[in-house]
Amino acid sequence: MRRISEKVKPPSGYWLQYGGIFEQMASAAARLQLLVPLTQLMIFGFLMTTFGSSKEALIDFSGVPLALSGAVAGLWWQDIPLSISAGVGSITLSAVAVLTGVVMVSASTQYLVKGRAFDSAISEGPLMRLRPVLMVALVASLGFLPMALHVGTGA
Repeated sequence: MRRISEKVKPPSGYWLQYGGIFEQMASAAARLQLLVPLTQLMIFGFLMTTFGSSKEALIDFSGVPLALSGAVAGLWWQDIPLSISAGVGSITLSAVAVLTGVVMVSASTQYLVKGRAFDSAISEGPLMRLRPVLMVALVASLGFLPMALHVGTGA
């Protein structure tokens, strides 16, 4: 848009208007700029309610930026533009990261409550929950595989 506005000067009485997919993407981006931070605040509030501690909620929530940076790196590596499908996949990836964090942090906390040493609790607790966490991640990955592989027009 910037390049066109710099190089193209329409005659008097004419104007340029962008529509179609471009207009939809711009509208979606504007909505997401409001909804994503609001949603993240809500998720953090739910985590604080779940754990009863801001420390444990922060530990769990730290997985979200890491997951999203991995999603961006994956899109860059595969040379795939950010699209609605990629956005939906990133949101799902964030949800899986939070769910995984809840399971892992609660497993460690249970071991600490049982009187285990800190080092033992953070290594043995999550190890006992590894299979369910991997199954959740596998189901999410397989569910979004068709969307990840079909990136052409109409996908």
